[in-house]
Amino acid sequence: MNQNTMSRRKQLKKLLLKLQNESELSTAKLAQKIGVSKQIFSNWMQCRINPEPPHLEAIAKAANLSLDDLIAYLEGKPESSEETRSEKLPE
Repeated sequence: MNQNTMSRRKQLKKLLLKLQNESELSTAKLAQKIGVSKQIFSNWMQCRINPEPPHLEAIAKAANLSLDDLIAYLEGKPESSEETRSEKLPE
């Protein structure tokens, strides 16, 4: 696995943790909201696998982000607005 892949997975983990903390949902409930099994969600949290494109859309929706902003965040690129960075995404 290359450095970029691991970096994206770590960014995803940060975002999912933020979502879970802010929503006060259990792992199982947040996984259900996104439309995946608890096992798939757990694999994301352990940085083992990447989400499939439909799941990226569901994660973006759960985080109140555009898909473009979510992908930019995972890639480590600047988002389309400063508001997105400061209010919705973890550092």
